[in-house]
Amino acid sequence: MLDVKIETAGLEESIGIMLARLRRFPHAMANQMSDWQVEDMHRKKPATKKAVRAGTSTTLVRPHSLRTMKRSASYQRRQARRIVRLAAKSSARSRKRAAELFRRFQPRMSTRPILRSSLQTSLIDRMKDLLHNRIKWIKPAE
Repeated sequence: MLDVKIETAGLEESIGIMLARLRRFPHAMANQMSDWQVEDMHRKKPATKKAVRAGTSTTLVRPHSLRTMKRSASYQRRQARRIVRLAAKSSARSRKRAAELFRRFQPRMSTRPILRSSLQTSLIDRMKDLLHNRIKWIKPAE
């Protein structure tokens, strides 16, 4: 009769430590994204969100400052309301004016890419370094 015994205590400990590191990783990733926006993009208020249960973190990269984004959004709403108000009137003159405004209306959007390739590369490098520094298998204690 062959009796095989396998000691898995060290392996279980190693896997437990790795799972704990993986659970904490989204926090580190979110902090790294915020640091990237502050240091590399020179943002005062980085927008980084952590989804702890999902184990993810996301960062919102605005094409311009928050103030500029809010002004642009308010312009869009204001002009859209103006066109709708004019179109709702019954006179032909106001409908004609609304059509003219609609044709002249230019959405305030840029067609340029939001991130330069150098900023994208620096974020990728930061994430690689973080991954290599934080996620490592350890040798179980014997």
